[in-house]
Amino acid sequence: MKFLDMFKIKRSAIIAKSISPEESLIHAADLVISEIKKLSTRYHTAETEVYTLEKKLRDEKRRHYDKENVLKRLIEKDDPSIKDKARLVILLAKVIKRLEEEISAKRAMMQQLVEAGKQLKAQQESLADRLEYVREMNRAKALGINTEADVKEAVGITTVTVDDILMRIETFSGKNATGDEIESIDVEDYLNSLK
Repeated sequence: MKFLDMFKIKRSAIIAKSISPEESLIHAADLVISEIKKLSTRYHTAETEVYTLEKKLRDEKRRHYDKENVLKRLIEKDDPSIKDKARLVILLAKVIKRLEEEISAKRAMMQQLVEAGKQLKAQQESLADRLEYVREMNRAKALGINTEADVKEAVGITTVTVDDILMRIETFSGKNATGDEIESIDVEDYLNSLK
């Protein structure tokens, strides 16, 4: 078992050293896009479920209304089966309440999916910006301008999965994948100067 773990560690180290910052960003973008697709699929599934539940709710309300009217007529006639009919009407009312709760829960989940999708979309846009930055740095390097520290700085990514990738790069290559060459205060000062 230890030999297998050692092999996995060595293999991960070799792979991590061979991955460029641009490849890491592309991989991270693929992961984010995949998650966005999963959220979209789940949203549409929930939407279909809500539609189905709403149809069932309308049917149950109609049944409840009909049974309640029958019960009212039986009460006027002082029919002995009133209690049994009343139990059925109460059961239908509970089913209606449960369906309404289920629809409400599904709609709340759909709202959470929308919010998560917005966050992932923002991460996707951030990754696209970082990827463009890395590509420009590579282009500048091809022109003879050494910007390796800037390229490494651009790899700082916010998702847990992507952070894991970066941690592997840092762990196995012994280099700081995020870098501190451009401080956030520098970015803020620059943005303020543009205003």
